[in-house]
Amino acid sequence: MSLKDECWKIQSEIIRRKAKGVCFTCKEKKDWKDCDAGHFKHGCMDFVRKNVHCQCKKCNKYLHGNLDVYALRLIENYGNGIIEELDKLKWTSYEPNYEELQILRANIKEELAQINDQD
Repeated sequence: MSLKDECWKIQSEIIRRKAKGVCFTCKEKKDWKDCDAGHFKHGCMDFVRKNVHCQCKKCNKYLHGNLDVYALRLIENYGNGIIEELDKLKWTSYEPNYEELQILRANIKEELAQINDQD
């Protein structure tokens, strides 16, 4: 498994566990293990937290992200301008290099450990 894949796996678990398995778009509750970490924008945005939220498999896979509702939820949660902010980030983001991924991995491992301590 690559370092980026390892970071994504940890990040995905954090997102799904923090949401307690509640789908960002349809609000259905599942076990966090049965959910996905769904993206609003794809590309170099895997580690932009405002761009990735817990989604049930129906919304993420079968409804292709349920993006109309996803956009409404983003605005509800982050306010007007979030869509434009994510659009801009999509064009200015880049793939983290190895050193940045190492730092990210250390930080998100610590964050996951704190979540585990709370359970």
